[in-house]
Amino acid sequence: MTDIAAHLATALAGRYRLERELGHGGMATVYLAHDLRHNRPVAIKVLKPELALALGHERFLREITITARFDHPYILPLLDSGVADPLPPHGQQLLFYVMPFVEGESLRDRMARQQQLPLEDALQITREVAEALGYAAARGVIHRDIKPENIMLSGGHARVADFGIARAIDAAGSERLTETGLAIGTPAYMSPEQSMGARDIDGRSDLYALGCVLYEMLAGEPPYTGPTAQAIIAKRMTNPVPSVRTLRETVPGSVDRALASALARSPADRFPTAARFAEALAEALAQPATTVPVLGAPGRPKRTWVAGAGILAALALLGGWLVARARRPQVTPSASVIAVLPFLPSTADTALARLGRDLVLTISANLDGVGGIRTADPRLVLARGDNSSDGQSVANAVQLGKSLGAGSVVLGDMVRVGHNVRLDLRLLPTTGDSLPLARASISSPPDSISALTDSVTWALLRQVWQRGEPPSPSYASLTTRSVPALRAFLEGEQLVVAGRWAEAIEAYATAIRADTTFWLAAWRYTSAHGWLLHASPDTGLQLPYELHRDAFGARDRLLIEADLGFDTILEVNYLARYRAIVERFPEDWSVWFRYADVLHHWGPMVGISNVEIRAALQRAVDLNPKLVPMWEHLFDASAGHDTAQAALADRSLTALGNRRLGRRLVLFAAGPQVPAPVRDSFTLALAGSTDWIARAIGSLELALHGYPAAQIEVNRRMLVFAPNDSMVRYTWQGMANAWAIRGAWDSALVAADRWAAADNPGAFDRGVLPLVYQMAVAGAWLGGLEPARAAERRAAAMSYLAGLPPDSRDAEVAEARVAWADGMLAVLRRDPAGIAGARTRLRQSSDNRAPFMERSLAGFALELEGSKQAAAESLAALDLRATDAEISGPHDPYARSITHLAASRLLLAQGDTSRAVQLLVWHQASVPASYESPRFQMFAPLAYFELARIEEAQGRNDVARDHYQQFLRRYDMPRPAHQRLVDEAKASLGKLHLR
Repeated sequence: MTDIAAHLATALAGRYRLERELGHGGMATVYLAHDLRHNRPVAIKVLKPELALALGHERFLREITITARFDHPYILPLLDSGVADPLPPHGQQLLFYVMPFVEGESLRDRMARQQQLPLEDALQITREVAEALGYAAARGVIHRDIKPENIMLSGGHARVADFGIARAIDAAGSERLTETGLAIGTPAYMSPEQSMGARDIDGRSDLYALGCVLYEMLAGEPPYTGPTAQAIIAKRMTNPVPSVRTLRETVPGSVDRALASALARSPADRFPTAARFAEALAEALAQPATTVPVLGAPGRPKRTWVAGAGILAALALLGGWLVARARRPQVTPSASVIAVLPFLPSTADTALARLGRDLVLTISANLDGVGGIRTADPRLVLARGDNSSDGQSVANAVQLGKSLGAGSVVLGDMVRVGHNVRLDLRLLPTTGDSLPLARASISSPPDSISALTDSVTWALLRQVWQRGEPPSPSYASLTTRSVPALRAFLEGEQLVVAGRWAEAIEAYATAIRADTTFWLAAWRYTSAHGWLLHASPDTGLQLPYELHRDAFGARDRLLIEADLGFDTILEVNYLARYRAIVERFPEDWSVWFRYADVLHHWGPMVGISNVEIRAALQRAVDLNPKLVPMWEHLFDASAGHDTAQAALADRSLTALGNRRLGRRLVLFAAGPQVPAPVRDSFTLALAGSTDWIARAIGSLELALHGYPAAQIEVNRRMLVFAPNDSMVRYTWQGMANAWAIRGAWDSALVAADRWAAADNPGAFDRGVLPLVYQMAVAGAWLGGLEPARAAERRAAAMSYLAGLPPDSRDAEVAEARVAWADGMLAVLRRDPAGIAGARTRLRQSSDNRAPFMERSLAGFALELEGSKQAAAESLAALDLRATDAEISGPHDPYARSITHLAASRLLLAQGDTSRAVQLLVWHQASVPASYESPRFQMFAPLAYFELARIEEAQGRNDVARDHYQQFLRRYDMPRPAHQRLVDEAKASLGKLHLR
């Protein structure tokens, strides 16, 4: 018997006799005991000491009396509760409650024996649990942990266990419970709002969990599975609600629809109550009543009835035929989803091969939406298909169509006949039936792509159309009929997939020159500019394509509207718009491409974790394995976190012809050491590079992924090769960042001074000396430097500022940076007047970073006044309630990082763990401007340390281990005052490895 069990047995002697442990979970340990007074077996649940401490015995006893009064046939009643004498040596309270010992089994036990339950049994259990949840919710109690283990089966009915502490947990939720960090709920069944740490949840959260349980009873597995809690949560937040019929097709559609409503991501889209869910399931199971006709009325001859019945039957048959005909789909069912494959030339012919690929897009656009027809994404067809002359066998074509979700495929050959080209095509079902749904032979000049497109479309529609006449074809969604424009556009699309952005921009520009009203090309042109780290030129194109967006297909129109939405709250609207598009087009790689890109760059600013971002990126490359930009993002998001996933991304990029030595260097840095040949090849290549982006990234890349010591080693070697002046600047900048990440701020300032000495102000940093001043102040705020050391850098920054033209852009940026650094020094000195003066200067600044900086100082001023709660809300709101433009626009990495750390600490002090966690992942953002991401990394070690503490307290040991390792890998040279953090992390990591 354990110490706790032995102590409990002694404390309860005379009332209960403990017999054995039945099991334990995240919140309590369960013992089988004998009730001596009533001579019956009972189950005693003893809360874990840390949870007992958070709840407090008074709150526990007060709140549990509510559930003790529950009287419902499907709720396991509460028989007793109490507080055992403190457990020595630390005086920990033992809070317990007593329930009947159920002679039966749990739902989990039954599901272990019978993977998929009969439909009637599953629905009965669900309806009974729903009744129990509705009863409790009406009395203000939310269970929070509905799962098969907490549903007992006895006497042919279900009974819900563990309502005993639900109300106590709810009452403590806004106070001390979050301080324990205990995980309330089970990942596979937690609602999206509960898994994201929402504080105000209601009965619809329990309803979601019950939907997960029903799904598992029917399908044999939960709706979302994964190796870790984070993977499950990421799938829940990114993947559409799965249909149970994909795993068990005999489930009625009405049940599937009710289940989909219960599993809706937003609580507003679920049934309002558990009772309504139960009603929907009862209605789904009920069969329509069958009426038996009376065969002939009294006194009527039987022959008359027979004649009348014959007429009625004939009329019924005629009516049924007319109704069936009216309801018959417009096109043959197999043709409702069509994949158009490239037409292949019968002999080697480069021009015809290109025409065959062009027709994939134009014919797909022509057919899409006609009579309910959907076409597979033509870009995905081109990405996945084998365009070689021997690669398009019928078997290959059918298999490709199936993989794209198509019911039929268009494939064919091309041959030159005089001055024309002849297309011989077939529409084949993907069911394996070799009989074509349609076939045609079409001849036209090869440069008349519109004639070929319309002829193919018309020939197909006439043969699959079932009612009336098919409409005249028109590929207006492409918004051009210029063959040169279309071909340039298609070339741009292929270059985008390959990640060749500069060439893609030129291809789109060629398309626009060929057709100045080609608005789809105009949108792609402006979008592609954003990938080259600069804004789109002022071409006057945005307003026209915005006004003409209704001419596009639904997908492109919605994406444009999402892109143009930088005017409302990001967390609520911008990301929500992209999520909605993903849910509408779940198999469209281009939609995931845009959504995952937004998450990668901006999601962490509003609390989106790296786990969810990687899941979205993985989904994009799963849909299009040739998508170079997403593979690059996936490498960047995985490196330093998931070495296997990063290595896969690197292999995929290399196979696609995208080679970057820096990636290999990062992968080797995850091991014991970087092999000398790899390191030297990288150093030589970087030293001789003429690409400033490659130089900048190379001098920072290792530190960016969490390997600052390796970065310093590489940068030192780069300096030995005596590269050009710009390489020297980038190298010392990278050294300064890397030393700061390691906690060695004295060395960081030495490197920063060398960076400043080599400075040649460029378009991004606009002068290094103000940045060095900011960096020093940040080091002082983090405790790595004395404030006086930071103040020493101010004179050089002011000297630089004095030498600039007063109204220049450089002066605006430098003044804002100096003013903010002055304000933060005033914060460290607890000088309200100094803070007020800095805020005044920032309010007068025309730099677009200044408003954020000013509001940041305002939050610190509130903290200095003693208004800690107001300070926490003010600082947290700077990003968690920021507008789209504020998130994605220019901002200062030092101000943002310190604001996030300060706000998270204030929120943690108030017990608001969920928002604190949201604020502690900002450094994972890959902000595509001005080296902000590397500067975020100076603050990443302490953010990981705070996250590790929270996760450890909540019992998420795997995540806590990873965060402690991330901290220790980076923060290996702290000043003596911070050595205690390293020691604490090592000790915690040792304990976690034993669990």
